[in-house]
Amino acid sequence: MSARQLIQSLRLVALVEGLSWLFLIAAMIYRSQTGHHEPVAWSGRVHGGLFCLFALALFWTWLEAKWTVTFSALIGLSSLLPLGFVFADPFLKKKLAQSS
Repeated sequence: MSARQLIQSLRLVALVEGLSWLFLIAAMIYRSQTGHHEPVAWSGRVHGGLFCLFALALFWTWLEAKWTVTFSALIGLSSLLPLGFVFADPFLKKKLAQSS
């Protein structure tokens, strides 16, 4: 896979993972109001899987695109924040434009 394709894939995975993070937060708020634990359990599993996929995609992109450790770490740290993907996406777009 080319660096360009990997960056595009990373952007998509980051978006889906970020949205799942927001859904997990909503499920936790729902649980605190209703006491139902199932939405948190399911959304937590989905988010955890997507987070692992994001980490693998980031690692693979880092290797293939030869990004600096600092840049890759900042992109990785953005996934720990709700809406962090919104802040990381412009930097990924810039890297995407540079890879063509």
